[in-house]
Amino acid sequence: MLQPDPSAPALPALFPQAAERFGPWLLLQVAQDQAQIRMQFCDDGGRAVQFRVARLGPGVRRGPFDLPGLAITYDETQLDYTLLAPLGEALRSRLEQIPLPPRQTPEVWRRRLAEQVVAPLQWRLRVRAEAAVDPGLLAAIDPEVVQHVTLAVPLGAQPQAEIAADQLRAHGVLRVTLEPQHGRTVTALEVPTDGALEVPMVAAPELALPHTDSSLPWQERARRHLRDRPGKSLRLGQLLDVAHLPDWPCTLPWTRLEVSQGGGIGPCCIEYQAERFAALPPLATALWNGPAMQAFRRAMQPGPDTPSTCRATCPVLVGQSQRAADVRLRGGPRVALDSQIAAIEDMLAGQLEMRGAPLTVCLATTSFCNYDCLMCPCGEEGKLEDQLPEAFYADLQTLLPGVQVLDANGGEPLASPTFRDFLTTLDATHLSQLQVNLVTNGSYLVPKLLDKLARVPFGNITLSLNAATPESYLLVNRGLPYERVRAHLDDLLARQKAGMRGELTYSMVILKQNFHEIEAFAELALHDGVHLRYMLPFRNRHDSSILTDRTAMLAALRALQRVAARLLALGRGHEARDALTSANILLGRLDARVLAPL
Repeated sequence: MLQPDPSAPALPALFPQAAERFGPWLLLQVAQDQAQIRMQFCDDGGRAVQFRVARLGPGVRRGPFDLPGLAITYDETQLDYTLLAPLGEALRSRLEQIPLPPRQTPEVWRRRLAEQVVAPLQWRLRVRAEAAVDPGLLAAIDPEVVQHVTLAVPLGAQPQAEIAADQLRAHGVLRVTLEPQHGRTVTALEVPTDGALEVPMVAAPELALPHTDSSLPWQERARRHLRDRPGKSLRLGQLLDVAHLPDWPCTLPWTRLEVSQGGGIGPCCIEYQAERFAALPPLATALWNGPAMQAFRRAMQPGPDTPSTCRATCPVLVGQSQRAADVRLRGGPRVALDSQIAAIEDMLAGQLEMRGAPLTVCLATTSFCNYDCLMCPCGEEGKLEDQLPEAFYADLQTLLPGVQVLDANGGEPLASPTFRDFLTTLDATHLSQLQVNLVTNGSYLVPKLLDKLARVPFGNITLSLNAATPESYLLVNRGLPYERVRAHLDDLLARQKAGMRGELTYSMVILKQNFHEIEAFAELALHDGVHLRYMLPFRNRHDSSILTDRTAMLAALRALQRVAARLLALGRGHEARDALTSANILLGRLDARVLAPL
């Protein structure tokens, strides 16, 4: 990874994630929050406070413990200043020990924190009889980004493994692990991924829990810390001992309901389901406890095999990214908390029928799309007649008081008049826990509609741009001219600055026709101040899949690593990990010599 100033001490030596003492205060967590660092403390009496460190500048609040160029403030609290003053002074003293200009300190911390997000991602190669790692693949691995490679070693291939390991070390990879396979077959997609199937979501700040209430039932602790606090969240692993949580391979059947294109139903993307279930009757409350969702819950009982309802290539199962400890409760009104708690109680018990609402609802509002993108059949095959009916949205209203996230996609979700009517009339006054995420090509986001959507509690709006230039945009998306959509983007950015809720994300499906713009796409997102994500195509429509072209895959692999390095330098660890996940899948398929669509 990118190396910070060698004269600067490592972040863990200064502020580890836990067990760092400042007198009677224990540092529980260090986290990145845009251009500042948040540090959560708890004292021996169970009292908690959060300090913030940021560069001094316009709009940055000053505090009594500031250093030159650096603001050190604490959040509003009922604690007496005489309790906080010694902690603030100790924190300022510790900051003075860092041999960096104060204005650089937050940036260094952000980068170190970003690297911690990416560090657990291991890359995997297999050992073959010819021993040497493929020269093209070796050249495509950037050792500044890929610091840990695992070599899958079949029986009798230890000598070849040592040669390959020496090659990787000579190339600059810091850590190489040899993993005996004992005759097990390594599949082409057996690479760790973060399982990012959903659109990016605004991450609610994680609360630090004082140890003094650990004797209370987890439900009471959740209510105590999250009631009427919509901006906060807790993971189940913070509330319960991880060792006592059920070992479900995936928790989505108890937390997520997805109605897919064509009327499919399940807890996740239909592409990773072994069997497709019809969404009948088309009502959210009936589907949530219907036969299909109960079949997924039944299949998740721990065992040696992939759940019968799922494909072995599912990135959630491979990456183990939806374990019980990571299920998150979000702050909000009493009704929302009670519903979330009931759903998690039923998950912990392995119940087939749920009392609480799904934490996430994902809807393909219609298969119709007004674009005809190279990689997607919706423009050619989709039809508006399959849009979810008014009765579905009326029924959905009964679940919303317990729902954390409503994801809408398509087709083009805003092409559905019934969905537009639902959004424009949505009353979220008493749904402070709810976020609405939207994946759209942006063509419908005209000022007249955006005016009507001003009260929607957006968490994220993802724009499927798939290109960084007007020429590639027209070639790939085959819809409105880029200049028209660019005007919509500029309007969105202006509204966001003026207070419109929701983060913006630019999305790119990597194809043969646009892989040369991977880095330019990142620069476009960075210039506009939005998030970015990359995806790989499922199909090979119009011979567009990059996964059928080795040269293009190698180039994309290199470009994604360069993007990740750029993001890491900016402290954007989650987006760097997302880019490296796509790169990781490319690496696995190149190493397995698989040239075929997903």
